[in-house]
Amino acid sequence: MRQTRRQYFAVVRWQPEDLEDARPNWTRKECVEFLQSCEDKIQDYMVEKGWDMIDHCLDSEEYGEGSEAGRVTKGIIKEIIGDE
Repeated sequence: MRQTRRQYFAVVRWQPEDLEDARPNWTRKECVEFLQSCEDKIQDYMVEKGWDMIDHCLDSEEYGEGSEAGRVTKGIIKEIIGDE
């Protein structure tokens, strides 16, 4: 069986049903409208928090600056996003 390379990791998807506990009185249409109107804000926040977690993991003992995995991983990320 041929394996394909994953291109995306830690993918998050939101759907109207996710709002049922927070807003049980809302209709499905209201949930959809809310998610549509806040989609950019939700995505920006998730990306920001994702980078926080990536940085935290890179600084961990296993991937920290002193480890080979840490040096390789940080180098790859710098190639992708550039030096800031």
